[in-house]
Formats: sequence, structure tokens, C-alpha cells
Amino acid sequence: LHVEEAVHLAWLRMQTVANSNASLGRICSLDERLSAHLDAVQLSPRSGSRACRESLADLDVGSIFVATVQAIQSADGEALSRVLALAEARRSLENGVAMAMGWGPVAHTRPLAERLAASSRGFHRRLAVAASTGGGPGFRDRLRALAGDGDPSVRARALQAVAAGGALELLPSCMEALADADQACRVAAAHAALLLGRRGDLPDFLFGQCQASPSRWPDALALFFQLVDPADSARRLKMLVRGGLPERELIRLIGLNGDPAYVPWLIAKMAHPGFARIAADALAVITGEEVADGELEGTAPDEAHAEPEHEQGDEADSDPEGALPWPDRPKIAAWWLENQARFRGGSRYFMGAAPTWEHCIDVLGKRGQRRRVVAARYLCLLRPGTALIDCHGPSWLQVQWLGQLARPGEPAR
Repeated sequence: LHVEEAVHLAWLRMQTVANSNASLGRICSLDERLSAHLDAVQLSPRSGSRACRESLADLDVGSIFVATVQAIQSADGEALSRVLALAEARRSLENGVAMAMGWGPVAHTRPLAERLAASSRGFHRRLAVAASTGGGPGFRDRLRALAGDGDPSVRARALQAVAAGGALELLPSCMEALADADQACRVAAAHAALLLGRRGDLPDFLFGQCQASPSRWPDALALFFQLVDPADSARRLKMLVRGGLPERELIRLIGLNGDPAYVPWLIAKMAHPGFARIAADALAVITGEEVADGELEGTAPDEAHAEPEHEQGDEADSDPEGALPWPDRPKIAAWWLENQARFRGGSRYFMGAAPTWEHCIDVLGKRGQRRRVVAARYLCLLRPGTALIDCHGPSWLQVQWLGQLARPGEPAR
């Protein structure tokens, strides 16, 4: 029964952290329940392991997560080899295994990370990155080695983890990787180096890497538009549109850039059912006025089916736009008419204020996932060397990091 409940809660957790409206409090509540069932499974390791094997008959990310956690905590090498083989054969399960790698204490994951990093299989070495994110002795040396791995998917994953760990001493490795033969590695290296505080011509380099196929690099472009001067954003956005940027992505990036001069354009976009919710969401990123929080929510129009369907499948998490509320466009237009004097065009706003350290900490603690991810990036940009909070990671680590970040002093590492 505990295994069944844990499998269900693990699946529910993955849906929840992908939900744009989920708060840290909601994730904490879910993690407490999940941890309680995992602990109960560990009280009877033999029967727990048997139940985990049986749960793999209905293979999904929930069952693979629980089986991986059980194998790691019970030091069952045979069971771990079995779940790794299943996940390697079915790529959609990798996220479940990676989540399990970051779930337990460093004392369990450090030796595992060392073994996986020494493996001849690229899949194992990618997981070594996930097992290293909790820190501990030697994790920066491990990331440095993995950032020079022969497999480009491992290199890219390691470079992403460099920024997540706030590893300033690995900035030279990121700069070297700007010349990598693999584009994903170049983008990951530039992304990491910017979060670690490198500027100069690096923003232009990152933009140039993304310009030809902007839909491929949503996270890199999000970072760029959180960084670029709003006065330069119109020119950059036009360049991306010429490169094939879909209009929904254009709307998203306008919100991230934070210039209230675009608010009237966003309100106009709400007249189209295909763009109404994402435009209201972008407006909220700038102004802080969430549709679902007040009197601005409307009803779905008859033409709601005009919104593009999102692909479903093993790797599909909950539709991030499907959870967004429908805006009441006339009410939002009236709200803007009354409040626009509070905003200055050409300046950057995030959730109704300048993206200061204190404001971003507040957003991370109180707002939904869609806002929290943006706030986490701002903290790194504001104080290079700050660890990039994993808003999808274990809630107790997020709470711990937030507590450290809220205290004056050195960046949390």
C-alpha cells in the first residue's frame, strides 16, 4: 500500500511542479506525504523492494522514481541496475530517475555519483550530474570533468549544473565550452556563464546562437530577455520573429523583458482566443496583476478550441498554459487605464516592481511556479555565485536555500 501511494504521489508531484500556479507551500505539503510513504517502505526493505519490483509492471515516471529511491536507500545494487536499464531503454523515464538521484541525502548520492561518473555509458554519466546537484565533497571537480566529457549530452547537462550550483570557480570551463562543436553545449555554456556573472559580449553571443531557431532555446532566450536592456528589446524581438519565433513565444518573451510599454499591445492580443491566456500571463509578469487573484478573470470563449493543442505522451507534463485562467479583457483594459501611471515605459518590471533581491525572494516564497522560476534566475543575475534554486527539486532544499538567501551576507552556494 505504501509503494502504491508513493508511486501515485510521485506522479502527482511531477504534474504539480509543472503546474504554473503551484506554490511552494503546495509542493511542501505533497513532499511531506511522499516522504512519509517512502520512509514507511524503507522500514521493511525486503518487502518494500519486492513491492517496488511489482510496481514496475505498470512502468511510468512514478514507479521508476519510487523504485530508484528504494534501491539507493537500501544500497541494492542489483535493483538499481535494473531500474537504470529500464530507464535507459525508455528515455521518457529519465526524469523520474534523475528526480530520485536528487531526493536523498548527500551521504547516499555522493558514492553513487562517483560510480555513475566513471561509467562507460553516457546515460549513466548524465545521471551522475543529477546525483551531484546536492553538493558535497568533490562535486565541483566531478562537474568539471563531466563538462569535458566525450558525450555532448553529458557536457551540456554538466554545464547547466555549473550554474545551478553557483560554481564560480568553474566559469573558465564554461568559457572554454563556448567553442564546443555542439550547439547545445555552446548555449548551455553561455547560459551558465551569464548566470555566473560574465557579461561583455556574451549576451550577444547567446542571442546569436538562438536567433536562427528561437523555438529550440526557450530557457536561453528567457534569460537573455531578463538581462537585455528593455530599450533594446524591440529590435531583438523583431530579429527573432524573422527567424521564425512563434507569436506565443513572442508574447512570453515580452512579459519576461518587463517593459510596461507593451501592455496595451498585450491587452489587444487578449481579443484572440489563441493568445488571450498567454497575453494575460505576460501582463501579470510585468504588472503583478494576476488574473486569478482578483476581479479580472473571465470565461472561456466559444472559440476556445482555436488554441493549439499541446502534444501528449509519456514526456508530456501538465499543460502549462492549460492551467492559466481566461482573462476578462474589458476589465483588464479598465484596470490598466486606472493604474498605468504607476509604471514607466522603457523600465524593467517583474510582478509589479523592480526585480530587486528582496522582491524576488518574496516571489519565490509566495507565488506560483511560473513566477518562481523567473525569480530564481533574477537572483543569480543580481548576485553572481548564488545557486540557482531548482523550483522542481525537493521542497525542503528550496526552503533551506530560501532561508539562506534571505539572510544578508554571502550568496548561498
